[in-house]
Amino acid sequence: MCLSNLKNLGVAFGVYLGESQGTFPGWYNPGNTYGYAESWNVLFVRAGSVPGFDFFDCPAEMGGDVKDIAPDGSSPEWNNKVMHGEYGYNYMSLGMKSRWMYGGATDDFTPANETELTTPAETICLADSVFTLQSHQAYGQRGYYVLSPWFNSTSWTGAPAARHVLRANVLWADSHCTTSDPMQGLTESMSSYNTGDNPYMYAPFTNGSAGPNTTNNFWSRY
Repeated sequence: MCLSNLKNLGVAFGVYLGESQGTFPGWYNPGNTYGYAESWNVLFVRAGSVPGFDFFDCPAEMGGDVKDIAPDGSSPEWNNKVMHGEYGYNYMSLGMKSRWMYGGATDDFTPANETELTTPAETICLADSVFTLQSHQAYGQRGYYVLSPWFNSTSWTGAPAARHVLRANVLWADSHCTTSDPMQGLTESMSSYNTGDNPYMYAPFTNGSAGPNTTNNFWSRY
């Protein structure tokens, strides 16, 4: 069911790219103080590409609470309604150009275009996600709508979640989907992820902090 959801999201990304001349959704709208109201998942719901925000609630993860927002995009309960969907977006490389981190582009809030990716089939687009901010782990193993390319327990980002018997599902930038190999040795409980025990130690999530096109860096394939 979860992999099927990602395949449908691959179709939604394909439609979006076709209508935006190949430009990926921005991770937020720089022209809006509350720019997260234009995040990728909100765009897809508004366009009718998916039926509602419950579509982003992975059947294998019961800790989330994903509900629809108001027609104008507002949400008095933003955390529960939009941010904690259980598929996270590779926002640093697709929603903005993370090349600025490595001495490249400086317009970091400009979304990537698919023509800029050397190997879209090897660029992570979405993956099962879990919110890793340690101060909020008491709220349960909820997802998060964007993924960091490296483990971070002190920032408002998500990490890949090996919630399918130590496997994680991935949607790639060319819209095909895969399931990772079992992350043998990884702790079952996602709430216990730490710097020495997390999915970034396993393919295809390794080397996200390395430069673009670094061997086995499937986050930034410029």
